[in-house]
Amino acid sequence: MNEKIIKSPLLKFWTLNTVPTVDIKTTKTPEKIKILFSNSLEDLLKKQGGRLHVNQCEQLMSDIHQQFIKLNKHNMSIAYFDIDDIVIIENKYYFINDKKILTISSNHLTIKKLYNTESLFLPYEMGNEQLSIQLPLKVHINSYIYSLAILTLFCLFNTMFNSRAEALTVLNQITGIELYWCLSRCLDIEPKNRKLLFI
Repeated sequence: MNEKIIKSPLLKFWTLNTVPTVDIKTTKTPEKIKILFSNSLEDLLKKQGGRLHVNQCEQLMSDIHQQFIKLNKHNMSIAYFDIDDIVIIENKYYFINDKKILTISSNHLTIKKLYNTESLFLPYEMGNEQLSIQLPLKVHINSYIYSLAILTLFCLFNTMFNSRAEALTVLNQITGIELYWCLSRCLDIEPKNRKLLFI
């Protein structure tokens, strides 16, 4: 068994329903939670030759989305994911990067700090297809849904995308299955229309 110490108050929130605080001035060290047999998403991809199976991708989206429904109820969300934001514990996917949490105001998040515009999993409205991005930047609370969809596509095909058009072209390889329709809805160019649903 692998044994890792994961420093994230979010794990306590997901499992014990304690509410994380959003305070950029805090200097407190997050509580350490001892986890047995945990993998990062990146580690899992390496073990499986760079790709997840369809059922694993469906579970990734479902597990993370359920956590964000819970987080949204406390008026919090994030704008985008990176691959190292997610770990697997006892066959369940968890988002653990509390530093990305922002407070929701009128269905939007305000990004005040510089972020990596070259990140692979940015939502359309934050990515390199935009002519100019100025801070502070307001994004819709559904921005994370687009980001999660791009991350899932990367896990499924081991392919990086430079544009939404590229992502949609690759997505066509799985036309007809539930995951295809779910990802299609998540990649809507209009944030308010994005929905993470398996039908």
